[in-house]
Amino acid sequence: MSESEIVAAVFLAVLVAVSGYGLCSRPSARLKRYACSDRERRLRRAARDLECRRRSFDRWAVSDMSGQ
Repeated sequence: MSESEIVAAVFLAVLVAVSGYGLCSRPSARLKRYACSDRERRLRRAARDLECRRRSFDRWAVSDMSGQ
């Protein structure tokens, strides 16, 4: 093996070890990411619900004004 092949093999081994370590040792980061996406999902749902209520109120107000 030439020197460049050895360097490439060592680099790949370190890269694999670091990526495997990162995947296995950080479940808390995964949980935080899930919690963040869950919070964002709840916020989006609340915003959509609020927008739906506003539209139904607008429809009610317009129909009420036209009925008078």
